[in-house]
Amino acid sequence: MKKGIELSANNNTTLFLTQTSADGDTVLSKYDGEKTTFECAVKASDMVMLINFYRYVKRNDIRNAFINPNGKNVDEGMDTDLAAGESSSGSQALKSAQDALSSLRETVSKAYLELEEMEKRLADASQDVAQKEKALREAEVNNATLREKIDVLQEEIQTISG
Repeated sequence: MKKGIELSANNNTTLFLTQTSADGDTVLSKYDGEKTTFECAVKASDMVMLINFYRYVKRNDIRNAFINPNGKNVDEGMDTDLAAGESSSGSQALKSAQDALSSLRETVSKAYLELEEMEKRLADASQDVAQKEKALREAEVNNATLREKIDVLQEEIQTISG
């Protein structure tokens, strides 16, 4: 059973956060009024870390370019350079996250290709099954016709034998 959160954005977009299983990935997808598109999957441990980081920044009113740009405090462990829009450690984290996202997108792309191939095979198999079902129905009709002819011939043999 999938559990999820639906977030309506002010640009007629709906975001869905769905956890695939207990301790499973959280899948982020977006509905733009016409279609739902996959955005990314976040490991359960990373999702907990993101929530904890968000809470930490908000609770401590820490300046962060993405979460709290007007924060009053600076985290001692981060080099905050808001002119650049991010910290140097944040820059490394961002690069790492972008690399992970790129890898994830490649994995998802391959998965979509595999899915398309499986759907094609399924369609071919369904067509094959439909043809075999048609042939079976035709064989059943032919069998019934042959049984009728056999019955007629047996009656004629009985009549001749007499």
